[in-house]
Amino acid sequence: MSKNRVETTWREYWKDNVDAIKYDVKGADLSSLIFEETLNNLLHKPLDRQSVIECGSGSGRISALVAGKAKDTMLLDIVEPVVAKCKRLFKEYNLKGKFIVGDILNMPIKNNMFDLVWNSGVLEHFIGSERQTALENMKRVCVPGGLMLIFTPSRKALFYRFGKWVMEKRGCWPYGDEYPVDTLYGECKKAGLVLRKEYQKGFIHQESYLRGGLMLDKISFINALVMLFSLRIIQPLLLRLRWLDEILTRVFGGYLLVSVISKPSDATK
Repeated sequence: MSKNRVETTWREYWKDNVDAIKYDVKGADLSSLIFEETLNNLLHKPLDRQSVIECGSGSGRISALVAGKAKDTMLLDIVEPVVAKCKRLFKEYNLKGKFIVGDILNMPIKNNMFDLVWNSGVLEHFIGSERQTALENMKRVCVPGGLMLIFTPSRKALFYRFGKWVMEKRGCWPYGDEYPVDTLYGECKKAGLVLRKEYQKGFIHQESYLRGGLMLDKISFINALVMLFSLRIIQPLLLRLRWLDEILTRVFGGYLLVSVISKPSDATK
């Protein structure tokens, strides 16, 4: 998706959804819990010693969790009303943060500013040179030796892709063009970044996409209903038994591809 189409898509999306943004700073939201767990396992130094930026922050829910623990937190998004809503919610919850309206392809931020640069659900909306540009801009604002965490929908997430395909077929997919990611290895190599590791996470988080597809697809309704029922039945169990979710993720794919990236310590920008 081109830059203009991405911007238009999200302006339209947030026009109808910005008022619905709410925070649970205790981390009850499952995606927030997964991200927080990932941070705890991957950070190369304690979060309270790190300056963090989310490039394409959207609702800012996960940054709200980070803000309670990080040294400094900044949220950047291209849609001004959603940035303003995040700023109000941070104030309401007594969270410290900095907010900036900006484009990930041309961020109005100086070089080498943040220890941790991350986003979730952003890079899959770009392909080719624009995805490369976004990654290189994230590298630019990251300090030498710093960490980049990128979360994108995985191409191996079978249930997510099925639900997405059905909603696109019916013309009701709300997130614009979205290209699930197999790996960011090539982009990292071209940008002079080190891809430390990549793995999938969150089999159960495909459920909402599958459910959305089921409500619309009459042809495969019965077969898909069986899959959805299975997900609903095992959902409480998966939330308690992480090892079971990991096994199902290996078999059916996890919703998220987690890319853990380092900026070389000798890089200047």
